[in-house]
Amino acid sequence: MRQDLLDRYAASLPSTRPGQKIGWARKFLEWVGGRELSATNVRDYYQSLRDEGYAPGTVLQNHKILHRLFVVNGLEFPLNRGETPVVSERDVLNYRLATHDIESMIRVAHNMGPEHRCFLALSTVYGLRRVEMVGMTPQSLDVRAGLIFVETAKHGRQRYHLIPPEILPYLTEWGFRYRVSEARMTLLFIELRKAIGLDVPYLNWHAIRRQLTRLLWEARFTLPEINEFMRWKSGSSGMAVHYGASKEIGTHTDLTQLGQEEQRLDEKIFARHPLLPLWRENGTTLV
Repeated sequence: MRQDLLDRYAASLPSTRPGQKIGWARKFLEWVGGRELSATNVRDYYQSLRDEGYAPGTVLQNHKILHRLFVVNGLEFPLNRGETPVVSERDVLNYRLATHDIESMIRVAHNMGPEHRCFLALSTVYGLRRVEMVGMTPQSLDVRAGLIFVETAKHGRQRYHLIPPEILPYLTEWGFRYRVSEARMTLLFIELRKAIGLDVPYLNWHAIRRQLTRLLWEARFTLPEINEFMRWKSGSSGMAVHYGASKEIGTHTDLTQLGQEEQRLDEKIFARHPLLPLWRENGTTLV
């Protein structure tokens, strides 16, 4: 394997989640071995991924990774734009987790670990992605101000959210004092899924995010409101100018405050949030 090519590729990546991309680049370099980095071999590699059962989206992801691998090493990428792998609508299956199963998870989480309760609360109330939950630190939580900060993935908007009282005990119980890896975060969902007897291995945290999005729509929130609350990038929603969060600092104060529009939206959504009552109805023994 050409370790020098892999090292330069790794050095070119941003610090966020480089491991998976490096792993795919290594897989290709090990597969190609001492053979030429030609168009034929790149095509054959894509076919080998398909033969291994990888989905079209994974092949497309590898295409992007290999393109960067070639470019950062001063090599011309051998395929033209017309040879970019295609992902059709039929290849994309966006699964949602049924609301009654989400409620079952909330119930069983009371008998599981604090990290199960904390991250399930984040997922069901804010629709956090796995990588966003992995990125949580003690500094993300401002209990005095009643706010939580989300470092949004996929080029979305980073923002503060209000913390509804129904889930505050679960967030402070865990407190993000220990870093949870992506692998561990995946395992937490698997443990929750198995705890309710749900034998659907392809479901993941994102299935809750999709269901929450659908339920917000059914609750008649507007598309811009949903886009804002779920932290999608503003350019995709046609929204008005955002009011950002601010921090008031003085001799006796150091308080993070939500922008007026953000606070109005969070309060409006929490008043009719379709999953938040499940935490209220299923109670808490924490104080």
